[in-house]
Amino acid sequence: PRQFEPPKPGLALGVPYGDRASLLGLDASTNTLAPGETLNARLYWRAEAESELDYTVFFQLPGPDGRLYGQVDQQPGAGAYPTSGWLPGEYLSDDYSITLAAEAPPGDYQIAIGLYDPQTGQRLPVTAGDCQPDVCLLPGLTVP
Repeated sequence: PRQFEPPKPGLALGVPYGDRASLLGLDASTNTLAPGETLNARLYWRAEAESELDYTVFFQLPGPDGRLYGQVDQQPGAGAYPTSGWLPGEYLSDDYSITLAAEAPPGDYQIAIGLYDPQTGQRLPVTAGDCQPDVCLLPGLTVP
């Protein structure tokens, strides 16, 4: 079923990814994660325009040293909600489970979220003040 009522995420964002989609927010199961544990998170998207492409979401856990200690790449809804089927104004909830690597050092981690074309690897641009040109980096995850 299609959803046209806006969600109420715990962390509200409103980050545009090109002219295709906006990341409205995130809910995470915890803000403290030990090595080997799994972070469960829900992303909230709003479709801004129709797309002929099926973009893939990357959800990464970069550590304090800049290395990745967890990553999941998947089409929204674990493939059930391809972006080519999104309607402008539609809201989508998108769940992820990411296991933090056993060798992850203690420190402050970020959550990196982006959208890319799996055929070319080309990422959609991100146009928000706190984000980089093709990825949004969110603070708030600690490894004790």
